[in-house]
Amino acid sequence: MLHLFDESGHHTGSNLRFTGFRGDSPAAVEAAEQVLSDWLAGLEAVTNCNIAIRPFRVDFDNVVFGLIDETTDDPDEGHGGPWAELYPQGLGFHEPWNGEYDT
Repeated sequence: MLHLFDESGHHTGSNLRFTGFRGDSPAAVEAAEQVLSDWLAGLEAVTNCNIAIRPFRVDFDNVVFGLIDETTDDPDEGHGGPWAELYPQGLGFHEPWNGEYDT
């Protein structure tokens, strides 16, 4: 998967392709690495740096991908404050929004 964002952190699109399961064979991993390499080669100049993105959601092949706001006002539910979850990895982000995550 490759999620794309504009300079303001808005989701502009996603490239998603299923190449097989890791456990199927090394060929599935090699195919995924080649697809991602091709996608990255097609991008304009890339600069590695800290980024900030806004919540987004993409559904692909019955799987949810995205950074989804899961903040709740109920103190007995959720994570006790602003919370965003990265899917499908299941990584949770919270204030101070510094890139550290909970699993």
